[in-house]
Amino acid sequence: MRIRELMSSPVVGVTAEATLEEAAALMLDRGYTTLPVLTAAGELVGLITEGDLAAARYAPALRGRTEPDGGVMLGVDAITVGSVMRAPAL
Repeated sequence: MRIRELMSSPVVGVTAEATLEEAAALMLDRGYTTLPVLTAAGELVGLITEGDLAAARYAPALRGRTEPDGGVMLGVDAITVGSVMRAPAL
């Protein structure tokens, strides 16, 4: 089996400037667990996963507070994909 047989086409991804809220909404809407992070020219620069979103959600240094908010993604709209993505993409 080849990767091209599993991946979606055309590529659906986000830019590093997208918010975590935007990435989470796209993942949920499409049923994806990982999104490629692309430049405006469509070059791959990284990946963002559900795990990255969850880690950012609970990372006090990124959120600026430590108490949980009951599972609602509050306070992550200003955090960009670029600040938590896995890079470089291999």
